[in-house]
Amino acid sequence: MRLNSDATLKFRGVGATRVYMLWDEKRKRIAIQVAPEDSSSSYKLTFSEAQNSADIGAKAFLRHVGVSIETKVDLALEWNQKDQMFEARLPGL
Repeated sequence: MRLNSDATLKFRGVGATRVYMLWDEKRKRIAIQVAPEDSSSSYKLTFSEAQNSADIGAKAFLRHVGVSIETKVDLALEWNQKDQMFEARLPGL
């Protein structure tokens, strides 16, 4: 997964280096939440050299929750300030 510059800036602004990947089966929504640096169940945020994008290696997570995305999909992310996470509805589910 690649986060755009706005999402990257938000995560950098709160000092995030790792994130939890969350799945809401009922609502078919995915969330990316700030995680503690020492969390072994989190995913590493890999920031681009220019710091304007970030990648998350979450393919195994998507497979685990039964989501298969074979092509690039742009998702509208919504920031949830209370829970320090982005949320998005996955298309076609």
